[in-house]
Amino acid sequence: MYKIKLSDGTELVNLKVNGDFFITEQAITEDFFKGKLSSIEISGSPDSEDGERPPFFETCKNLLLSGVYQTENGSEFAFRERTKRELIDERFQAQIDYLAMMNDTEM
Repeated sequence: MYKIKLSDGTELVNLKVNGDFFITEQAITEDFFKGKLSSIEISGSPDSEDGERPPFFETCKNLLLSGVYQTENGSEFAFRERTKRELIDERFQAQIDYLAMMNDTEM
């Protein structure tokens, strides 16, 4: 079972994993994750028949939701890291928005 702690402190518990997707019994939408992916913590103990996979803890930063899907038993969702290009573009856009606001210019 896995646990994810989002950047605002929200926790998702009792998650299972299928490939890159986390599986929960909760009904979750994209809006649930808005503004909460700047840093997340993933912890858990992977299921292992031979007991050889130890528990782990990982902190991930600058994530995007790559997909969230409703299933008959809840939801599945996955994350991906933002590329360097995406981070540069976002910073550049924020600077343009700031300059437009300071100069009272509509963009």
